[in-house]
Amino acid sequence: MLLAARVRCITVVLGTLSMASCASPAATDASASDGTPTDTSDAVDEPLPPLPVTEPEHVAACARLAACFPEGAQSLSVCASSFVYFVGDSQIRELSLLVRCVNAAGPNCDAVRACTHTGTAPPACDPATAIDRCDGNVSVLCRRSTRLEFRVDCAALGQSCSLDRLRRPTCGFGSCSEGQPAFCDRDRLMQCIDGVLSFADCARAGMRCVAVPTARCAGRGAPCNAETFGDGCSGGVLRGCLGGFAANIDCAAILPQLTCVQVSGMPPACARTATPVCMADPINGSVFPEHCDGSAIVYCLDGLEARLDCMTLGLARCTQVMPAPPRCAP
Repeated sequence: MLLAARVRCITVVLGTLSMASCASPAATDASASDGTPTDTSDAVDEPLPPLPVTEPEHVAACARLAACFPEGAQSLSVCASSFVYFVGDSQIRELSLLVRCVNAAGPNCDAVRACTHTGTAPPACDPATAIDRCDGNVSVLCRRSTRLEFRVDCAALGQSCSLDRLRRPTCGFGSCSEGQPAFCDRDRLMQCIDGVLSFADCARAGMRCVAVPTARCAGRGAPCNAETFGDGCSGGVLRGCLGGFAANIDCAAILPQLTCVQVSGMPPACARTATPVCMADPINGSVFPEHCDGSAIVYCLDGLEARLDCMTLGLARCTQVMPAPPRCAP
């Protein structure tokens, strides 16, 4: 799951970047006005922009948040999965702001809790009566899981706070009308999502934003036809027709743990493994049986079983009170 499901021409499947749903306009629909590159060689496309945080940093922050918020601890598998789910999405900026703050706080739970409330202790709230709102450019909502107020300074992300169509405060680039056509801002695909303008970073998936005939993420090579192109893997490089243009994507450049995999009957994809043993994502959750193994939490990460030793984060041993998921003790 390398770009969120909202991104056109990218399918979210088992922690992978897949080409299953890419619609490719006919090559004759592409023109110089859409930014067709002159270099159509087989070389791997240009380097990807750096990520604001790494996956290990994100996982560490997940463990620290669970340790310091026992009243609403999320499973490590589900929390960790949100990293690959939102890479390339505008929400990765909001996520990275929280991750950096939490990891800087270390084992200090007072400081960790303050990270969720723009630097102050989060007050209690009642989800049944609290009104989620924008306080200027600060998003304010009552978390149902913790019954604590959660605040995000959208201005610190270079964004503003707007209420979406369900009246939820959301960081983005202002309000928009449902059905508003997507457009390109350099290699960012700007889209109206639930009444708030947000973006997907095509470049983070090794692609670019193409405006004609409709805005979409697409490969950086020559125009192509997906029906006849012949997608496949060349080592760790995914080669395919994405959004009507040829793409050569180095999967490890997107995330170091990824490679190109292809399973019979399925399109090629950037994934950690072709044979996942577990599943987790922030939308559907996970049924993986997380448990303690000494001081470590055993959880699901990118389709494989993984271990996190709590003591390496300055926290106490792994603890679990059923039916809650295991967590590091503060």
